[in-house]
Amino acid sequence: MNLIDYFNPINIKSESQGALEYEDTLASQISSLNEGVDLASFNLAILGIEDATNSPFNKGCSEAPNKIRKYLYGLARTSRSLSIIDLGNVKGNSIGDRYLALEEVCKRLLGANIVVLFLGGSQDYLIPFTKILASENKVTLSMIDNKVDYSFDENRFDTYSTISQLDRMLSFDRLNVSVIGAQRYFVGSAQEELFQEKKWSVHRLKDVSIGRIDNTEPIFRDSQIICADASAIQSNFMPSIGSSSVNGFTGLDACKMMWYAGLGSQIKVCGLTECNTQVDDGLKGAMLYGQMAWHFIEGVAHNTWEVPSENSKNYKIYVLRLQEYEVDVRFYKSRLSDRWWCEHSNGHVSSMIACGEKDYQQAKKGRMPNCLSRYR
Repeated sequence: MNLIDYFNPINIKSESQGALEYEDTLASQISSLNEGVDLASFNLAILGIEDATNSPFNKGCSEAPNKIRKYLYGLARTSRSLSIIDLGNVKGNSIGDRYLALEEVCKRLLGANIVVLFLGGSQDYLIPFTKILASENKVTLSMIDNKVDYSFDENRFDTYSTISQLDRMLSFDRLNVSVIGAQRYFVGSAQEELFQEKKWSVHRLKDVSIGRIDNTEPIFRDSQIICADASAIQSNFMPSIGSSSVNGFTGLDACKMMWYAGLGSQIKVCGLTECNTQVDDGLKGAMLYGQMAWHFIEGVAHNTWEVPSENSKNYKIYVLRLQEYEVDVRFYKSRLSDRWWCEHSNGHVSSMIACGEKDYQQAKKGRMPNCLSRYR
């Protein structure tokens, strides 16, 4: 497979704008796709999606990739070394063509251990990436959104049915979903009940914003795919989507979440979607997405890819007895990053679950920590 056949290339230097000298910009750190490129030399790949077929009320998100690039590439180089390639914008005469192209591209990039950042398009474009990742292992998908994109109408196929499409496409043991920033009045009772039944999670805006943005870090740390919908951000920061709300994440919180996303130990794919530049007042939304993308890239550059082990001197280990449940819970705290994990066993296999210090404090009081609630 020749990657260049799947993309319309980008002139990176022409996409850069800002006050910095070119050699100080992120653009100077990024390579373009060409015939002789060696993928093995890159850590992260950027690609654009110029399509809004499945976002019927947000058609302008097809124009977002290059406008986001203009605000991204003029920002500073990463503070740590990171090799980046911009593949360009994916080709295709139909949404089916682009889905198939992205599946093939995803196989190639993930096979080379390259993190993918896609810009623009509608949220359903995370489907081909999720499908490929779930073909080998269970995948955890975190969606930053003010609503739950699950439809009980099996004939509906658009951005508002993304989760339901994946649910019907993948076997029951291949998908775990977290929605981050949901606003209660946008979530139906049937959607809530389904998430509880499947032990998926909905994190309401009040629990992950207003000084609580750090609560998102453990969620992202266990996620392979993270996708932001522009509707999750306050309309004064993201005036570029028909379904925006006066409530939502601030620009600062959105950037901090992307930093956490880039630091995630299992991150494979991140998408910034649904930014409608046709109605984007002063291109504030494109500017914010550019800065969010920069924070994600900077997070990847700082990623330490920690994996706790009882044999490692890099972790403090705490074992707490939950008398009510007659079970011991083991916590790991990194001496390098101060991050926490909780060990979970199903009786046969043990796994590490990302958590926060508050989970440890809950266990100290004899309560089942929130990080283990879905396994009960």
